Amino acid sequence: AKKRNDKCHWRSDVTGENAVTVTEDHVIFKSYRDGAKVTLTPESSIQAQRDIGADIIIPLDELPPHHIDRDSLAASVERSHRWEARSLMEHLKDSRERKQAIFSVIH
Repeated sequence: AKKRNDKCHWRSDVTGENAVTVTEDHVIFKSYRDGAKVTLTPESSIQAQRDIGADIIIPLDELPPHHIDRDSLAASVERSHRWEARSLMEHLKDSRERKQAIFSVIH
């Protein structure tokens, strides 16, 4: 039998700021495994969770690093609030038919 290797092999070009790009419209994640880019919007995040049948849906939000300045933190919180509003609008399109709940995360 083949022995499983549980070590996580990170690509050296996918770390820190290279791994995630945040804009007002979306987030682009870069895979640590193969470098592939995955783009998520508040709407596509809700759609994906809805499609897999999640009982509880969590809106896309930004979790900034602990060492940012006050203005950057305020901008991040405000962006997360706008994303949550977009997420809620997407969720409400057919939430009664699917009986899925949506909850926000507070950091």
